[in-house]
Amino acid sequence: MGRDVYVDKQEGKLYGGVVDKAFHIGENLTEKNVVIVTGEVKQAIEGLPAFFSLCEKLNAGAPPTNEQPSFSFEPFGLSESDHKTLGNCFKLSATLPPVFPPNNQPNSNPKINHILKQLEIVEQNPTNRDEQIKILRNELQSYIKSSTVVMMYGCAHEVITQKFGIGATLLNRKRIDNIVEKVIHDYGGVACEATIIQFKSVSDAVLAALKLRDEVFTHNLNHEENEKIPFKGNGIHIGDVLSIGPFENWGDPINTASKLSEDIAQYPHMNTYTTNEAFSHIKPSLLPHLEYEQQALKTDKDTFSTYFISRSSFVLQFDNLFIQTGKWNSTRKYPWNSSRSGMNGFISDRIEFLVPYKSVPIVTLGIQSVDCAHDHNFRINNEVLELDEKGFKVKIGWWGDTHLFSAGVNWTAFGLATPQHH
Repeated sequence: MGRDVYVDKQEGKLYGGVVDKAFHIGENLTEKNVVIVTGEVKQAIEGLPAFFSLCEKLNAGAPPTNEQPSFSFEPFGLSESDHKTLGNCFKLSATLPPVFPPNNQPNSNPKINHILKQLEIVEQNPTNRDEQIKILRNELQSYIKSSTVVMMYGCAHEVITQKFGIGATLLNRKRIDNIVEKVIHDYGGVACEATIIQFKSVSDAVLAALKLRDEVFTHNLNHEENEKIPFKGNGIHIGDVLSIGPFENWGDPINTASKLSEDIAQYPHMNTYTTNEAFSHIKPSLLPHLEYEQQALKTDKDTFSTYFISRSSFVLQFDNLFIQTGKWNSTRKYPWNSSRSGMNGFISDRIEFLVPYKSVPIVTLGIQSVDCAHDHNFRINNEVLELDEKGFKVKIGWWGDTHLFSAGVNWTAFGLATPQHH
């Protein structure tokens, strides 16, 4: 709790340092059925008599009860960095009388009202409970979207708030909202909540995530520190989502994408991660300019099997001069644990430019990595073949008794852009 909160009534959003801290506690620190509060909240509960009468006000018109609220607090251990940000925190245990919401304040979503009514019927008819639950389950099934692709992005807004205040953070949130709106439009995404975006395919989500990273990176290059967007990165998952309305969405894809984008992705690296399930829906051959690296990543409570996705090539433009650079590895064609040997062996592969050139460009190659048998001689070379305006073939060769497991190269192309790319 605190005064560092801004309410956007038009969009129904909360901003500020207090919101960021509460989100961090709820997403990263709490466990099942555990309530964690800051020292300020503990002090308010202990010293504010009005808090103890809150239940009585909420229960106006409900059946009388003799139950009285009681609270207890247990110190909750924090890491050094969390303690620096949050101060002392406590595990809250409470006994509260039942709370009955006023009948004249229904939920604004009629679908949720209907489900709540079904739950009320279940509670009022315990003898027919199993049958009522079956009806409710069938009712909920109509709201489940199967194989839903969810992308979430995370921002470390607290970094800007701490340095420059809530005003700078609010402006940055508007900046990232504008960028996101344009990117998801280009890739057919639908924003269903503040940072939750649904896509028709995992490939669309991946391309949108990388485009979002590029846009934020370009923005940050051209702005002062207080105007930089503290973008953490993106998380992508696929699965069933319970969607009852535009702002009522639940399910594993949302929870997992949130963990990847908020807990695992870190500012300023701006990485993009997919789960193994999401990655299985990608055809790498259709996205040849991307690199995929499998990683097992941990949070304080969970371990995720993920793929880190990045671009294998980039484009720089100076007037009508285009410089394209990228990397290639033989593991695109052969597994790393399968050695290649022979007196005069080679591996070759075609690399397509992201942007075609007006005429044949100049291309340079450099060895980036090599994995070979330690008990044999190390002989390797690289070569550019079949170079044209659209791409070239890279060749990695070896000779003698060399046993090669994998090799990678960095390449750079220099040339004139085609007229439509000036």
